[in-house]
Parts: sequence; structure tokens; C-alpha cells
Amino acid sequence: MESDRLRVAAFDELDAYTLYALLRLRAEVFVVEQECAYLDLDGL
Repeated sequence: MESDRLRVAAFDELDAYTLYALLRLRAEVFVVEQECAYLDLDGL
């Protein structure tokens, strides 16, 4: 995955690898930046 480019895509345009990478990055941000050791699902 290239780190210096921005790509806009609809959810159904994401392949499994890209979706996984996005979700993993999101989780890392919450754990490290927000100091939240336990992840909660949005909307619950």
C-alpha cells in the first residue's frame, strides 16, 4: 500500500486486502493515539 497517495473509493470498490489494512490502521490509531486499549464497535 502506498503511503503518499490518497485514494477515494466506495466501500464496494475495496478489495479484502485494502479493507483489512484500513481497519487495522483505524484500530492502531484508537489504541495508540486515543490510549484506548479496548476497541468498541461503532454504533453499539
